[in-house]
Amino acid sequence: MKPYTIETANGVYKLKRPVGRIGMIHFSIMSKLESHSSEKDKNGNVILSPADQDRLEKAPVEWAEKVLKNILVPNESYLIEIDENGTEKKIGITYDDIPGEDQYLLFVAVSSKTNVDEEEPFRFI
Repeated sequence: MKPYTIETANGVYKLKRPVGRIGMIHFSIMSKLESHSSEKDKNGNVILSPADQDRLEKAPVEWAEKVLKNILVPNESYLIEIDENGTEKKIGITYDDIPGEDQYLLFVAVSSKTNVDEEEPFRFI
């Protein structure tokens, strides 16, 4: 499977697709993003319960700790620094070097690629 290459304002990240055990952890965390509340406001928008809100706040942190550190391709990911001459310099990184805002953006990017048909997630053939 082709890895994801994601660019942020801070750098460029190459991420393996979450497969195997890490893929299962990824999908488990993604399942926590679904609201369990059936209450809606006057416009029909779901009103998040405190428990839903708590899960939504914790999911990106859990994902970064359990998934991101395992799918980052460090030798092909880098931060971009601009020196005093205006020249871009690529700085190799590890998981611990990824700025928090980029960890969150990588979570959003990869979770947007999670593709499960909610009507028919599987079929017997």
